[in-house]
Amino acid sequence: MRRERERERTRRTRPDLAALPMGGPREPTARQPGRTPRSPGEERRRSMWSALLAWLRGALLDNAPLKFVALVLSLTVFILVHADDQEVAGGTVDVDYLLPEDRVLVSERPDQLRITVKGSRRVIKRFHREELEPVKIDLRNTTRGEVFFQADMIDMPEGLELVSISPGSMQVAFEQLAEKQVPVAIDTTNAPDRGFKVDSLSARPSTVSIRGAMSLVAETRSVRTAEIDLARRNKSFRETVRLASPPGLVVDDNPVVEVDVTIGEEQGSRELSLPVAIHAGSGVSAEQAARFAAHPGQVRVILRGSVMVIDEMRAENITAYVRLSPNDVSGSTARTAPVRVEPALPGIGYEISPAEVTLRPTP
Repeated sequence: MRRERERERTRRTRPDLAALPMGGPREPTARQPGRTPRSPGEERRRSMWSALLAWLRGALLDNAPLKFVALVLSLTVFILVHADDQEVAGGTVDVDYLLPEDRVLVSERPDQLRITVKGSRRVIKRFHREELEPVKIDLRNTTRGEVFFQADMIDMPEGLELVSISPGSMQVAFEQLAEKQVPVAIDTTNAPDRGFKVDSLSARPSTVSIRGAMSLVAETRSVRTAEIDLARRNKSFRETVRLASPPGLVVDDNPVVEVDVTIGEEQGSRELSLPVAIHAGSGVSAEQAARFAAHPGQVRVILRGSVMVIDEMRAENITAYVRLSPNDVSGSTARTAPVRVEPALPGIGYEISPAEVTLRPTP
């Protein structure tokens, strides 16, 4: 009984929630301690912000799946429209020529044509990734004149429009084909080591066949090899080198030759000025030889031979002399004697000037 009375009392004191306005019980109109009442303007601003937030929430979240699909479709249409914008691009296409066998084309011919094309962005991108088929130009039945490059000569990808071709044409001129044998000229660069020189150069084969326009063949006297470097060389050697084909001419089917380079010691000369010494001969004492002098007292000695050997020789190690004999000592008149040089070195020649001097006793 007591519990039932408590529940009845609670029910009577609890407020009726259904009678309250939405959002909870209203604030009492009486001023509460410590709180400032809102002004009508503030209430209007709060109401406007609440309405704006409610509208934004509805615009973004109401029917969200349909709005997402619409956004995707809009982006797709935008991309497709802008992807099909017309663009202009440049490129090149190779040119292949069919030429007669008995004549040579002597006029300038373009190996590539520069083209300008127009098309959608997607097709232009594919155009940059693909290579065009070469243009075929048949000149076998043409003698001379002008050939024009036409748009129908180029196999353009679908969706592309050819705007321009450069150059638009070419002049055609032929000469009769000619052939002859010419010698091989060997080209070298740098020099061998100090003291060495090139004695001979020879190529195998020594002549080659050239083919081309008659005027070019007639004025060609030889075919040169690629340069052979002789730096730091001090021995003979053999080397295989390519031939440098003259412009507009064809050299043999295998334009390669073997070159023999013979290297020897370089020959040179050197001049020395040496005093003439008096050497005592057989039967002559050193004291007797010391009483004689040579006139003139100096001679020029020219050494000829290997540059390396001559460079290593020192003047103080070379002696110019005459040999005194017993007749020179006993005689009272002056006489001439040949001048000799020592030591004698293999491969080195001497030239002495003057070759003879006069022997005279000193006072």
